Amino acid sequence: MLIPQTRSSNPLVLDAIEIWSAGVNAVRGDTAVTDALAWDGRWLAVGGRIFDLEKVGRLIVVGAGKATASMADGLLRLFDRYPESRPNIMGWLNVPEGSFDPKLTRPLHIHAARSPGVNEPTLKAYQGAQQIMHLVADAKSNDLVICLISGGSSALLPLPVEGVSLEDKLQITRVLSQRGANIEELNTVRRALSQVKGGGLARACAAGTLITLVLSDVLGDPLHLIGSGPTWLEHPVDPTRGLEILRHFDPKGEVTPKAVVSYLEFSSSRKHETKKRDASRRVEHFIVGNNSIAIDHAAQHAQSLNYRVITQYANGSEGDVAEVADQWFKMIRDSLEDGLPFCMISGGEPTVTLPKNGSFGKGGRNQHLVLSMLERVLANSIFDNELDWTILSGGTDGEDGPTDAAGAWVSLDVIERMQRKRLEPKNYIDRCDAYRFFEEVDGLLLSGPTGTNVCDLRVALVRSKRVVPQ
Repeated sequence: MLIPQTRSSNPLVLDAIEIWSAGVNAVRGDTAVTDALAWDGRWLAVGGRIFDLEKVGRLIVVGAGKATASMADGLLRLFDRYPESRPNIMGWLNVPEGSFDPKLTRPLHIHAARSPGVNEPTLKAYQGAQQIMHLVADAKSNDLVICLISGGSSALLPLPVEGVSLEDKLQITRVLSQRGANIEELNTVRRALSQVKGGGLARACAAGTLITLVLSDVLGDPLHLIGSGPTWLEHPVDPTRGLEILRHFDPKGEVTPKAVVSYLEFSSSRKHETKKRDASRRVEHFIVGNNSIAIDHAAQHAQSLNYRVITQYANGSEGDVAEVADQWFKMIRDSLEDGLPFCMISGGEPTVTLPKNGSFGKGGRNQHLVLSMLERVLANSIFDNELDWTILSGGTDGEDGPTDAAGAWVSLDVIERMQRKRLEPKNYIDRCDAYRFFEEVDGLLLSGPTGTNVCDLRVALVRSKRVVPQ
């Protein structure tokens, strides 16, 4: 079980970390897969569907994502329950370095496609995507392909269309991310520029059956956006919408590669014929974990610690991190009137717009959100001297921006350290440098890779100082 290490002795901080960890552990890739699937030595059951593996030639496992190696571990352990009936398994997965143990995923080839904390397309990921597409295209009609998709798979499956280079895709990813594009906008553009995304993998697959197991990192679980929908055939790629998004974030066309614009303009002008799904091929999708499940399990654990629990679920893009901080602050303030102690749990994924001058520090959306919450707490004095409190936010994948932290927390002892060092939160917020602030006050949430990725999980705890921890 994952529980981040901390030097804090604050009981409330320890409770918040424990609650956050309970939510994360419930949607780890291996747990999510073994909870969602069943196998009796012949029949594989998932989501109310049954597949006869006795008639399968090869079981080909492919996929990509931050949690995909963990998902593969769960899948292989499922088949180990009946080793004498285990199918002929092979496959290839693109994953980040440090997110897997090769001993747990044999006989699959686990390809370390990028460095930790660098959620961008790489040459290694490109080469791995080529291997995956070759593998599924070479499948036989009696083979079964299982595709494992989790958050981070869009960057880990880069295979640009002809005329667009990997460097072009990297440039577009950086521009959209730095200028505050949400996951829907980012993946819409990615789909329009890819051979594998937007159903490309499914169209290339020659197997008789293709099953996709999805650990969702997009709120509301839209299958065409999770991993940019490599096996989802029901939602057409929209180059016109891709152009609109690029022009919104780069209205003067100053940083968008010309090859990208040319391709999208050409694609938008064509009269596309709708590609019909091959009726002889079964393509099935199953969500095995998402943000709501993480919230539910975190809430159950908070209740076991005797907190009154308030939950909030986000079903779509949340918008700018400042707006999310305003909403969360208001919810905490309003909840103070309803009694103590209470635990507020929410999930989501806000966006952060970096300074236009290119001068910014180090951090991620969770650290930025917590620091923004601290600024609001200090400015509004909602907690009196009789209350103890903590506010925590962390990415369930263990990565918050290009840092080694999952997120951060604030509490009374963090404020004491801040005041002792004479730190001003606004200075760090303005230059998007939350990591260095929390590094100074020992408020970083450090978990390492978690084996999952279902957006962010946030915990706020408030109770009377008169309560003696049990």
